[in-house]
Amino acid sequence: MARPLVSVIIPLFNKEKYILSTIKSVVSQDYDNLELILIDDGSTDNSFEIAKRMLSLKEGRFKRIVLLSRENWGMTKTKNQGISLAYGVYVAFLDADDLWLHSKVSKQVDFLEDNPEIQLVLCNHVMLYSRKSKSKCVSYNSINRKVKNWLMMTGYGGLLESTGMARKSALDEI
Repeated sequence: MARPLVSVIIPLFNKEKYILSTIKSVVSQDYDNLELILIDDGSTDNSFEIAKRMLSLKEGRFKRIVLLSRENWGMTKTKNQGISLAYGVYVAFLDADDLWLHSKVSKQVDFLEDNPEIQLVLCNHVMLYSRKSKSKCVSYNSINRKVKNWLMMTGYGGLLESTGMARKSALDEI
């Protein structure tokens, strides 16, 4: 039986230093039914060109690739545009300077498939500091706060948006 399609949405703005690693973390997922939607939000560096080159080498990895480049609309409008372009049963956001562990998508899909009443799943995340040799595991005492911050695409300012996966049908209703 075919696994449900997952739409991975990457909003991109001036992340040429990180975008290759970000895309590689999607390519290395152990889940194989993925579409990638990458929207450049008016970058002034080489981010979009780097992403296009990388994805041209990985076309067979994805069921569908959507690459858009346009003027800067801001993160929220860019993510909403990504949702409107998504064909997947599930939608996952990945910020252009974040990474996923190789089983992130499969674990979240399995959970959502096993729990049809659940609309959104989130996971903890680890922050890696490039200027320091340390990391920090981030978890929340209040799941309600984490869900609210994810839905609003606000919060800590890093990684929170990249931890979630939602049913597209639920996002279409918001």
